[in-house]
Amino acid sequence: MMKRREMMAEKDTSDLTGFIKAMQAASARQILQLGVVDEAFVLAVLEQQQSPKPLHLHCVASHDLTEAAKFDSLISNIDIGDDIEIVLTKHLGSETEINDEVLSIAEASPFDAIFISGSSSAEALLTALMVGNESLKPGGILGIARRLIDDRAMETAISSFLEMYGDIYDQPGGELLVKK
Repeated sequence: MMKRREMMAEKDTSDLTGFIKAMQAASARQILQLGVVDEAFVLAVLEQQQSPKPLHLHCVASHDLTEAAKFDSLISNIDIGDDIEIVLTKHLGSETEINDEVLSIAEASPFDAIFISGSSSAEALLTALMVGNESLKPGGILGIARRLIDDRAMETAISSFLEMYGDIYDQPGGELLVKK
């Protein structure tokens, strides 16, 4: 089996570092990756998982069977240790279907941490941010991929979200928002 550290050496996860540290500090157990398929996020979270408490990790899955098989292979080859329990749920469907499913899950069990890894458009990003807001528990962490923050085409979505909901978040810096 390939060790987690060897696999992560192949991926640049620098924009996830702050999110994962905040997630660990908050003892997040119910985590969602929303937006586009992002195997680097899932691998980075698994790389850092050390708690014996069950981790419920939700992610967006690829429609492409080759990409899905590659992802499954990467995940199945991770050596996470026998004492660590991870429940991985892959969500497949249109953005609307995934958003509806996330909202349904969050009604019963809100997420501790949500990372928005990408978006097909500014409108889709604003929708993902709003779904994230509705799905996140108080004290939960909302992370936004640096590439979205740096993308001028996404500025309107992020600023609109902050205008609507910014007062219910602490903004510790970078790509992180913490729901009050």
